[in-house]
Amino acid sequence: MSIVTNLILHFSIGEDQGARIKDVNSFRYRDIQLNLVSVDFNKDMEKGYSWYGGTKFLETPLYIGAFNHFDLRGFVDHLKKIRWEKPQCVQVIVKEQDDEKFRIIELG
Repeated sequence: MSIVTNLILHFSIGEDQGARIKDVNSFRYRDIQLNLVSVDFNKDMEKGYSWYGGTKFLETPLYIGAFNHFDLRGFVDHLKKIRWEKPQCVQVIVKEQDDEKFRIIELG
């Protein structure tokens, strides 16, 4: 039986995005490596193409993923151990299996 957790992670534009997402994705649960991906994974700056709507590219680090039987508490604890430049800007937006809406977990 699936118990799905939908995650969105946001952090400050001032962070070293590559280094921080590497730190974030070092989290493991149930012997599975985390693999949040950027919503900008498939944009084409030259052609002005992205998979999401709007007339501009997003200008913020935003990562998404959906996970089965996810250890949310462990993940938040993992995030708190990362050396963020601005931990007060880290947000985890989460909707678990039976939730009616998303909720925001603020790190700082």
